Amino acid sequence: EEKMNAEELLVQVNRLTGEGKFGTLKGVLVQSLAGLQGGALGILLSHLDAVQNTFTLTLILLHTAPESSVVQLEEWISRVSNLFHNANRDHLQSCQKEAIDLAKKYSEILLSVEQARRGVLPLKSLIHLLNDDPTVFTAVHTEFTKLCLKSKLCPLALDVIEHNICSIVKESCNPQTVMAYQYYKGRIFSVLKDFPRALQAFKLLLAYPCDCQSAIIAEGFKFGTLVNIILNGNKKLEKTEVGFGEVKISSKLATLYDALATANTDEAIASAVAAAGDDLQESNLNGLWGQALNAKKMHRIKDLTTTYVTLSLEKIASCAGLSSNHEALRLITEMVNTGFLCAKVDQERGVVQFLDEMQEKSKDVVALQNELMDVATTYTQLRKANDSMEISEEYQRLINKDTSSLVTTDVDMME
Repeated sequence: EEKMNAEELLVQVNRLTGEGKFGTLKGVLVQSLAGLQGGALGILLSHLDAVQNTFTLTLILLHTAPESSVVQLEEWISRVSNLFHNANRDHLQSCQKEAIDLAKKYSEILLSVEQARRGVLPLKSLIHLLNDDPTVFTAVHTEFTKLCLKSKLCPLALDVIEHNICSIVKESCNPQTVMAYQYYKGRIFSVLKDFPRALQAFKLLLAYPCDCQSAIIAEGFKFGTLVNIILNGNKKLEKTEVGFGEVKISSKLATLYDALATANTDEAIASAVAAAGDDLQESNLNGLWGQALNAKKMHRIKDLTTTYVTLSLEKIASCAGLSSNHEALRLITEMVNTGFLCAKVDQERGVVQFLDEMQEKSKDVVALQNELMDVATTYTQLRKANDSMEISEEYQRLINKDTSSLVTTDVDMME
């Protein structure tokens, strides 16, 4: 009997699909699915093809809850994955809302069983099937970026998130869906260290029309503040810059993260971190805060280039508030390797020559810079000579000799 019911429904499905009567087919499926038993449903599914029966499979898989057993859950996940890879684009347009709802359900189940990685490519395929235009946004974009972030497959999201949104498909979409997408987009760009685009995404999230506080906006403000520190140094994320009002961010949260942004000394930073407490110790924020803290030091070094052309590592460490010459050398090397600073380091002499905008400097400035390098070299040589003379027997004899000689105990050979 189950087989006969399944076969009878399959005949109707194939006929209505061939005639393109998807509205009628939807009514038949909704009415029939409630009466189908597990065995009949399995028989029906085994005869449905993802290409030929895209509409039918979408509705059945959406309205059928996967069983709790591992085998049946695996079967449901595999069927949905296959559908999203091979669906008929024309048929999919007839059940766009249902396909998006199925993508949400699919993503939720994969996250619940900790298999986010499996859903990345199927959802990416579905995004392209739903619309050829990469600037059109659907709720599938949010689920896709969420799975990419969760599964640490962020590079796979690049060709989707690099496009700006020009229009939104309203089916199964609400403001929270768009805001969550901007949040995940900013997080992914942060992971990929594309901080300018990450900051842009967080600013778009904070500027999204909203008249109430939201957990998504609060999280976006935290990450946006840290990314802003990495890009711009000790500057807080100005509210006027992104156009959001006080109602969106609690004053307590704004005060905590503004303090983190503007802290410039070790004491101020330690105080701001202590005030932020456990909130900053969250694994995701903590990793970004480590980069922001490093960036604060780099920006202090970068600021020195507006005043100095040549500096010793010791002087750089002192002016930038670094712990040692070794830390100064490590940070300058990293800045040079990432293109943040153009400089030449003479490790033997412990001198750094800043080369920013060298092409625009006049010949006189370049000549002066060379002279300063010569002075630095001479100073180093004199320092070594002084050190060697201080430990020489002749020097010791002279300073201990009680005569009217100009060489006395308080004379520095450097002078």
